[in-house]
Amino acid sequence: MGINKYLPHLEELLEKNLGDKDVFNNLNEIIGMYKDVANKIEELNLNIDDPNRFYDGEPDMISMDLNDKNIEHFSKMVLRMLNDWSFEKEYLDNKDYKTREDKININRLKQLIWPLEAQINNTSMMFSKYKDDEVLIFSGENTLHKEERTIENESKLNRLKLFSDYSLHPIINRVAYGQFIDGYYKEAILNSFIEVIDQVKKKSGNPKKQRGSRSEVELDGEELMQKVFGCENQEPIIKFNDLMSSLDKSEQRGIMNLFKGIVGIRNKKAHLNFIQPDPTKTMEYLAFASLLIRLLNGYSERTL
Repeated sequence: MGINKYLPHLEELLEKNLGDKDVFNNLNEIIGMYKDVANKIEELNLNIDDPNRFYDGEPDMISMDLNDKNIEHFSKMVLRMLNDWSFEKEYLDNKDYKTREDKININRLKQLIWPLEAQINNTSMMFSKYKDDEVLIFSGENTLHKEERTIENESKLNRLKLFSDYSLHPIINRVAYGQFIDGYYKEAILNSFIEVIDQVKKKSGNPKKQRGSRSEVELDGEELMQKVFGCENQEPIIKFNDLMSSLDKSEQRGIMNLFKGIVGIRNKKAHLNFIQPDPTKTMEYLAFASLLIRLLNGYSERTL
């Protein structure tokens, strides 16, 4: 979770410090370490939807080739993540009126914070060794002036306020909240759209197509949406109505095209190096993904 949270920030710092050789090299080394550890974890197919839950088939322990300096870095990174979560929870706790979304996020943050606090206060855990140290500062961050850090804190509060104004589906909340609050709008949008596509696969039973004479591959992209929702010369796997009239079929095609639309946007945003600077527009993208999840959940239960 910490790697997913801070990796986009490190890559942004790298771009800003191209002219400082020492900072650039240090950041490049940390990014390489984060990506390597993330790949090793991904190979184990761990489920991090609920970090406090042990899923069937997961190993009790993971062996990583980390030296003492690496362990110190990751320990301090976890402590920094705890500080960030505590900051977010404190803001939400202090709101006079808490929306349903606020309450969901407060509960989610509680479930993230308490296990870390318990480990930090347990002297047998490695985190406790560094709990009184300064908060981890990545190379390049210490060049920020006090005024810039104040502005960043105010920006984060504004993002918290904006996110709280929307009642997103819990699935989209889960995959986009952290990236949005930290200001990584492109990643928040991508996470949401990828999750919508994954949910379509899940709800439709992971439809496949034949590749060659022996193997099958999972459908993806527009081909997936056509197979799951298409009503021309086929019975759709998921129907949004009874398809008894031309208007019914027109609605089915219209909703299918909404799902196809996120495929095109996902593909463009995943493959182009660009910056999404507008938090309001980002929230509208997230709201769109939230709508599709609600449509999918409502009608898949009726169809399947």
